[in-house]
Amino acid sequence: MGSYFFDTSAIVKGYVPEQGRSFILTLCNPAEGHDLYISQATLVEAVASIYRKAHVQNITVAFHCPLVVKVLMTFLMPMAQLFS
Repeated sequence: MGSYFFDTSAIVKGYVPEQGRSFILTLCNPAEGHDLYISQATLVEAVASIYRKAHVQNITVAFHCPLVVKVLMTFLMPMAQLFS
C-alpha cells in the first residue's frame, strides 16, 4: 500500500493502450489499497492529450470521443472507481 500522485500521462495510460498501462491499472485496483492523487489541471490536460493523440495518430472520432466522455465521468466519481 502506498500513495501515488498521478500526472496526466499516467491518467491517459489508464484509457489508451500504451507502454506502462498495466502498471497504472494495477495501482488503480482498489484491492491494492493505494491512495491516488491528481492535480486539478489533470482533467483538462488528459482531455487535451487524448485529442492530440487522436489528431497525430489519426484515431477515429468513434474511438476517441467515448474516451473523452469516460475521462470526464471518471473525474466526477471517487478515485477508487478509476478506470473501471
